[in-house]
Amino acid sequence: MRIQWPLIELMQAGTQLLNVWKTPMPGWMKINCDTAFKESGNAVFGVIRNDKGMLMDGAARESAADDKPVAEAIAVKEG
Repeated sequence: MRIQWPLIELMQAGTQLLNVWKTPMPGWMKINCDTAFKESGNAVFGVIRNDKGMLMDGAARESAADDKPVAEAIAVKEG
């Protein structure tokens, strides 16, 4: 089974994306997080990238949070 990555497929199709990730200032790292809510369960995701855009760490976990801001705060705290 092939995993589909919609963002990559959009980029390969030449679609222009308006929301672009930007590297942090030199010497800094940036934490990005997101959440997913489904009837089957909720999850939080987080990644840490350095000022070169290299992935330094990341995590994904199930979450009991039922509110997006709370879930994202959990992702940052547990990141």
